Parts: sequence; C-alpha cells; structure tokens
Amino acid sequence: MCRKKTFRALAGFLFIAFAFALPSMGVDFSQEPTRLGGGQAFTLAFSPDGTVLAVWYNSERAVLLWDVQTQQQVGRLEGDLVWMGSIVFSPDGRLLAFGCEDNTIRLWDVAGQNQVGMMQSPTRWGVMSVAFSPDGKTLASSGSGDNVVRLWDVQTLEQVAALRGHTGQSAGCVAFSPDGRLLFSGGLREDEAIRVWDVQTKEQVGELIGHLDVTYDLAFSPDGTILASAGGAYDKAVYLWDVQAQNQVGVLGGHSAHVCSIAFSPDGKLLALWVNWEDTIHLWDVEGQERMGVFTGHDASVEGWICKIAFSSDGKWLACGSENGVELWELNLPGAAPRTSTFGPKPYNGTLLMDTWVSLDWIAGDSAVSHDVYIGDNFDDVSEATQDSDVFRGNQTATFYVAGLPGFACPDGLVPGTTYYWRVDEVNDADPNSPWKGSVWSFTIQPKIAFDPVPADGAESVDLNVEFSWTAGLGAALHTVYFGDNFDDVNNATEGLGQSSTTYMPGPLEFGKTYYWRVDEVYGGGGGGK
Repeated sequence: MCRKKTFRALAGFLFIAFAFALPSMGVDFSQEPTRLGGGQAFTLAFSPDGTVLAVWYNSERAVLLWDVQTQQQVGRLEGDLVWMGSIVFSPDGRLLAFGCEDNTIRLWDVAGQNQVGMMQSPTRWGVMSVAFSPDGKTLASSGSGDNVVRLWDVQTLEQVAALRGHTGQSAGCVAFSPDGRLLFSGGLREDEAIRVWDVQTKEQVGELIGHLDVTYDLAFSPDGTILASAGGAYDKAVYLWDVQAQNQVGVLGGHSAHVCSIAFSPDGKLLALWVNWEDTIHLWDVEGQERMGVFTGHDASVEGWICKIAFSSDGKWLACGSENGVELWELNLPGAAPRTSTFGPKPYNGTLLMDTWVSLDWIAGDSAVSHDVYIGDNFDDVSEATQDSDVFRGNQTATFYVAGLPGFACPDGLVPGTTYYWRVDEVNDADPNSPWKGSVWSFTIQPKIAFDPVPADGAESVDLNVEFSWTAGLGAALHTVYFGDNFDDVNNATEGLGQSSTTYMPGPLEFGKTYYWRVDEVYGGGGGGK
C-alpha cells in the first residue's frame, strides 16, 4: 500500500547567486546565435540522436524539421495543425507528439511525415505539456483548465489513467523519471506543489513543496538523480531536488523574472535556462550552483510567450525558440555518457506482485549484444554472482525473462511472501570492458497472510471510531477478523465468520485501553492462513 509523502523546501530567496561569470568550460558567451527560419517559433525538440530539430512556426502553421549540422530544412509537417504548447520525440525517434490548443494530442511519423494518431483530451483551453515514458509506450499530458494529469496508451490511443490530486485550475508541466517509475507534474498558482505519481499504481506518492508560484518547467539530469523545476514570478529561481530522497538540494536564484524553460546539458553538469522577457540565456554549473555565463542576442517574445530551450544529445548545440526563428548556439560540450548497464527494470525495483510468476523486462545498455541473467532470493548471492553461481539463469539476446511458470526458472511457481532479487549484466565479447555489471533489483510476491495493517501494529492515540483495514493475502477469498483487549484470547481464537471486505469497524473504543486484532485468510477449498 503506497504511502504519500510530503516534502518541504525553503523559499527561493535562500540562495542568491552572484552575477559574475565563472570559468566557462570553453563556451564562447560572446557569440551571436544562428537563426533557423523566421517569425514566432517558441516550441521545439531535438531528436534523441541530436541530428534533427523539430520546431513549431506560428506563422507557417507547420512543424519544420531541420538538419542541425547542415542547418537545412529536411521536412515539413503541416495540415490541420494549430498552435502547440509542447513538442516531444518518442525515445526511439520514430514519432513526434504535439500538444495542441484544440485539446488534441497529435502523433506524427517522422520518416513518413504524416499523422498516425490523435487523442482528444477533455481539457478546456489546450494541451500544455506532453511527455513520453522512457519505453515509449505511454504518453502523459496536462492541459489548461484541467487539473487532471492523463496517461495515454501510444499504441491504442486510449486514455489509461486520470491522475487526480492537483487543486488549482490546471495541472502544469509533466516529466517522467528516466527509469519510468515516477511521473512528476508541476502545479500552478495556489497549487504550487509538484506532485509525484507512481506510474504503475497510478497513485500519488509524494509532494515537493517549496515553490511560491507556478512551476513552468521540469527537467531531469541524465542520470535521473536530480530534478530541476523552474519557478514563477514569486520564485524567480530554479529549484534542484534529490529524486531518491525527494528533498530540495539547491536553488539557482537571483533572476529578474519567472524562469520559463530549463534544460540539462547531456553530461548533466550544466543547466541552461531562459527568463521571461529577457533577451539572454543563462548557463549554470549544477554542482557548484554558480552561474557560469550569459548568452546575449536572444530575441524574446514581446507578448510573453514561453521560449522553449533544449540541448542536442551530442552537446554541440543549444537551441532556443524566439520571436524571430529558432536560435542555435554552438557549445561543443561533452555528449551524453553511454549507458553501458541495463536500466528501466519492469517490474520496477521493490514492486509487490500479486501473482506467483513474473515477466522481467529491462532496457539494454548501448553496447550490449547479449545479457547474463541472475535471479535468486538472497541479495548477496545475486549481487556477487558469476556465471558459475546457482543463481545464473543463462545468457540471452532478448530483453525479457520469465520465471515461475513451467518450462522456465522456478517452474513450480514463485513462493508467496518471498523477496526475489535479479540482475542483468550486459555482454559484448568484442569490447574488452565487457561484461558490464548491472544493478540488483527486487520484487516481492504477495504473502498468503493478511499484511499492511491500518492502524499499524503498536500504533498509539488511535481514533476511538477507527476503521481497521489491511491488504489481503494472495488469492484470499474471505477474511476472518478477531478483536479484543486480551492478547491470548485474540491469538488463540478459532471461531469466527468470514467476510469479503478488507475493512472492519470494531465499534467505539475506550480511552487508555490496549486492543489486539488478527485477520485470518480463507482460501477456496477451505484452506487458510493465520
């Protein structure tokens, strides 16, 4: 059962950065940008390989595709298109998703340059933000006049979840964590919290509290450890959050107005940001939380439209939308570090499974040709395993592995109540650095007995009119509840009536008294679990 956590941050004026320029890693801050096209061009995205830039041109009513290296137009997507608040490439670069003011999400095939799908979102004034999950199978969206974050199946084009928790008029920007486990959504004024959602359970599992105003943009560091959030006029700052701990670790402040767009460099060391109304682009050192320099020559929107900013994945280019075409600064920064190890496990690390078999999936490392799979019920055994170990399950080219079914590992089924650990090493015999050892992930098979009681064992100051609840054991048909104020009586009880619900009202309790309760699970055929 998920527990929602709330995390508070200090206000944006905690850290005020000095305005002088620091050593700039060879970046020429005096350069003038190259412009691609003309007229208002505020929304853009780089392809995952960094070679193509997709840009919505308001005057053209079209998305133009640019070869970044040659700076030549290589495509034009047009036809029944309207103003776009968001453009994103799918992780494999095959699709483009557009969030449009007519409340639609359009999917276009990049190679064929044709629309291949459309979702109609029940927003009032347009889709503001869209994001692909790392595996490319799900789209998240938020819209103006709609405080619900929506998840869509990219294949079927159907809505698969509506995430409710924002209390303002609209939900803001959305971003998946790089491992795909969490989704973050920004808030608007009077609903400033950034909501944290578990993608699998569709439940809110946290809040990042600290912004004083609208969260205009969210960006993850490439390694997924840091989330940056761009704050509104009352913040004039970017907040940095530790994703694992979900707490604030920095503030990049001292700006003249609201920060509207942010982007991490491919190596995660720098953060570029654009401040509304300013004709400048700021570059910050993330670890030192110091401003490195400022690009001048930006042509900001005269009407206050948000100019999207983005790095190419090879680190060579920084692009920003503007009032007069797209601007390109040549930076020649380090590109993204290759992912040599597996990532993106499914089921997600720590998942509780409600079955006795599992299909394990992962995303392969960049250089992998095959994969060594390890599974066991002891963390150390799996962590330290080699191909000679009992937990080694074989080498394979597929990026999935089944356990708990006949013909596979653990053919008699996985054991209820047991935590299993698994690891996938990436193998490429042509590379002397192979194999690349993977992380150890885990999943737990739901136990046969009732668990996760509410109130918890040993709880104090319980409401006198409390309702008990619990999570059912795996496959339980009925639940027998025993309740009283004597431990031995409850522990030794054998008579009771089964019930189908996983809640129980014991009636008004008395002050100062200790109570005991027990739930036995009843299974089809008369079996049970105490």
